[in-house]
Amino acid sequence: MSVKLLVADDEDTIRRGVVKYLQLHTDRFDKIYEAENGQEAIDVVLKFQPDMILLDVQMPLKNGIEVMKEAIKAGLNPVIIILSGYDEFTYVRDTMKYGAFNYLLKPIKKDE
Repeated sequence: MSVKLLVADDEDTIRRGVVKYLQLHTDRFDKIYEAENGQEAIDVVLKFQPDMILLDVQMPLKNGIEVMKEAIKAGLNPVIIILSGYDEFTYVRDTMKYGAFNYLLKPIKKDE
């Protein structure tokens, strides 16, 4: 089974670090896409329909919640894990409302 992943984060170091770590430590994903802002993430979601998204909440152009809403609107249901530097309850609540599987705080630990 082909598993596609999108890593969407405006911080290059985080995004590229996550992608590199996953490429080195797992063969679970057949394709890993990257997006550096929310609009790019929406474009990738609609075009490639990833099975899983590692998604930042605060990004330029569109935020992570808007990305989640667009995926739902398109009838897609990827597994979404939020990667965020914000630990405010409203962010957690809103992402869970739109189906986030988990909410992880940056910096991410390897065991997460």
